[in-house]
Amino acid sequence: MHTFWVKVLSCVLVVTAIFGYSSVVQSRQQSEQIAQLELDLEQQKQIADAAQSALAAAATATDVTETVTETVAGEPSSLYHDGVYTGEAEEFGGTITVEAEIADGELIRLDVVSADQEDAAYLEAAMAVTDAMLEAQSADVDTVSGATYSSNGIIQAAAQALGKAKDAA
Repeated sequence: MHTFWVKVLSCVLVVTAIFGYSSVVQSRQQSEQIAQLELDLEQQKQIADAAQSALAAAATATDVTETVTETVAGEPSSLYHDGVYTGEAEEFGGTITVEAEIADGELIRLDVVSADQEDAAYLEAAMAVTDAMLEAQSADVDTVSGATYSSNGIIQAAAQALGKAKDAA
C-alpha cells in the first residue's frame, strides 16, 4: 500500500511540474509578444513623426517660396498679418485652443487659452513647444517626448492660428 501512495504522489508531482512549466512558457511568450508590440508601436510612432516632419518641411518650403515671391513682387516680406488669432485642435485629452499674437509680421505671443480635459502634467511638459514655436516663428517644431499628444495638439492649434494670420486680408 505504501508503494501505491508513493506512485500516486509521484504522478501528482509530475503533473504539477508539467502544468507549472507550461504556465512559465506561456508567460514568457506573452512577455515576448508584448515587447514586440511595443517595438512595433514605437516604430509606427517614429514613422508618423517622420511623416509629420516631412509635411511640415514641405509646408515650410512653400512658405519660403511665398515669401520670396512676395518680396520680389514688392509686397511685404512678412508671412503673417498683425493681429490676434485663435486656433483649435482635437487631441487625446479633448480640444486645445491657442491664441497667437502677431506684431510687425512676427509671432510675439503664443498662449494656450483652453485645454480643460488635458492631463495637467502632460500639458505642463508640452508647453515647451510654445517657446520653440516663438523662436522658430513657425508651428514646424518637434513634439515634446513624454507629452506627445498634448504637444501635438498645441502645435496643430498653433498651425491653424498661424494659417489664419497668413490668410488675413
